Amino acid sequence: MKLARIYIYGNIHISLVASICFYLYNGRLNQSFIIFFATLFYYNLCGILSVKNYSNIILDERLNWISKNLTELIFLIIGAISFVIFLWLKLMDTNQYIVDYIPLSVSICLCLGYLFARKISILKNGIIGLVWILVLHIWVNWDFSYLDLFLFCYLTFISIWYDKTRSQLKKAVIDSLIILPFIMYYIAEQYYYGQLDSFKTLV
Repeated sequence: MKLARIYIYGNIHISLVASICFYLYNGRLNQSFIIFFATLFYYNLCGILSVKNYSNIILDERLNWISKNLTELIFLIIGAISFVIFLWLKLMDTNQYIVDYIPLSVSICLCLGYLFARKISILKNGIIGLVWILVLHIWVNWDFSYLDLFLFCYLTFISIWYDKTRSQLKKAVIDSLIILPFIMYYIAEQYYYGQLDSFKTLV
């Protein structure tokens, strides 16, 4: 039970979901590790910043856990951002990717803005959905597609549903549902390239 709380309340679960979604969308394993640690850093930072009001801490199981594990979480976010910087610099040295600074800079600005918009329903959910889409395109030249629009609507809906749910177990399940359209996209893409390879072989 203690390990389950660390996994969920320490935001390891959502970080894993984010990195898997990134990999399924882009097929880039090295960058998916950066996404994992960046998500771990940011979500835990937001959690720590949420621990302000004592009455809210008593009523919220997650905030109560965070308040009791502040020191560990601070070390965790320091370690996470350290890994992000290390992996980023390592990949830059090997020239394994080209950064598209537009989605990168906009996503950073939105993440900063989210800290002030967390109590504004719908707006914060829209920010979450948009940041997830932007992050998918940090290492590619972004050409907006209908798939991005669908994913934005889907992720925003998931975020709203998450906020309306009180059970921590249900929240974890809802987070897991984020992966579904990415799995379908990955399967469709693999099938398409498989068909294309077969056609080339015939030709």
